[in-house]
Amino acid sequence: MSTYTITLNEAETQLRKLVEQAQATHRPVILTAEGTHKPVAVLLESNAFEETQRDRQQLFQLQRAILFHWLERVEEKWNDPAIRQRFVAVWQDNIKTLWDKSPIGARRFCTSLALSVQQLSAERLSIEQVTALRYALDVLRVADPDDNMVRVAYQKLRDNHLSPRLTFDRELAQSYIDEL
Repeated sequence: MSTYTITLNEAETQLRKLVEQAQATHRPVILTAEGTHKPVAVLLESNAFEETQRDRQQLFQLQRAILFHWLERVEEKWNDPAIRQRFVAVWQDNIKTLWDKSPIGARRFCTSLALSVQQLSAERLSIEQVTALRYALDVLRVADPDDNMVRVAYQKLRDNHLSPRLTFDRELAQSYIDEL
């Protein structure tokens, strides 16, 4: 494999030119790997980056609103099994998007919440689980939740049989065993 060497001064000069280009054109500068068109990095002008971050935060808050809506809906129509089934499906389908758009400071907690949500079952769903999920979602109202709130949320999820852990179905586990 051949290497490409440049001095730090040359790199700084090239980077400075790329930054100037991004600022002048207000368009991203896409850096690709040698011999390919696949992006490896994107250089954004600061206003474009801030706009991207605002859009991401708005999408995160929209996902939270969707999940809160379903918390309210299942509480209002608790005796309707179809609503409970839809609640579980919506939460399991939308938790990945919530995680994907979550701020860096909330990402670890979102990961745990996603693992907890995968354990939901319409047949075993309890009002206490719904309350624990409401608390956990409320923790995410801030970009970097404090440790105490996160600890309480974990405890509420665990107390209601929604411990954040990986689970594998029997078929997947057997396939790994068979390969050994």
